[in-house]
Amino acid sequence: MRAAAFSAGQIGAAAGLAFSIQAALVVLLIISGAANGVAPKPEPPPRTMSIAVKPMLDLPLLKKGGKPRKNTP
Repeated sequence: MRAAAFSAGQIGAAAGLAFSIQAALVVLLIISGAANGVAPKPEPPPRTMSIAVKPMLDLPLLKKGGKPRKNTP
């Protein structure tokens, strides 16, 4: 039979380290006020804006059954 991959001390150290990291995260959340129910500042309502729509191409189009016209800028 082969030996264990990790010793009891290593498993205990890993569990202790994981616990201390999570505890530090909880402490930081409490300090920052996120766990106290402090609501973030509400965003202002969206405003309506009018914009001018300008066509990219102002060329005469060929209609069905029509004759082609000369493109003039």
